[in-house]
Amino acid sequence: MKKAIRRLWKQQETRELMDPVYHERYCIHFEKEKIFFVSLINEIKKEEVFTSGKLVAQKLEPVYERFESGIDDYLESVFASKKVWRFFDVNYGLDIRVNRQAEEPGWEVWMGEDLSFLTLQRREVREYVLGLITKGECWFHREAKKEMGLVL
Repeated sequence: MKKAIRRLWKQQETRELMDPVYHERYCIHFEKEKIFFVSLINEIKKEEVFTSGKLVAQKLEPVYERFESGIDDYLESVFASKKVWRFFDVNYGLDIRVNRQAEEPGWEVWMGEDLSFLTLQRREVREYVLGLITKGECWFHREAKKEMGLVL
């Protein structure tokens, strides 16, 4: 998480998080000297300004822990309600959107404007998303290594 926040701050980017289960939204805007953190929880808007990336990481850690522990609920919410689950990955700060496929009963995972993963299998999307919201190697890398017979 800290690596992603450093990168986003250096590039002065903005990221939005949308929680389809708890109906919460967060917007984090990185400027040269400050980080603006806006949350909308229970229809109450709260704005905070930080000068430390560590404090932003501490603020986001419970949200990402909730994403990880409730991943099945999040995937089901996206699938059943056609809502969007939005966050940034913890390694690079890439903008991620998870939503239901329009044509098939499956999931799409978008990185920015690019479709990065498409599957009908809950296990696959679960493992793929876990790799984006937790530290460590993601499912896609493990599967690619198996396919290519690599041991790293």
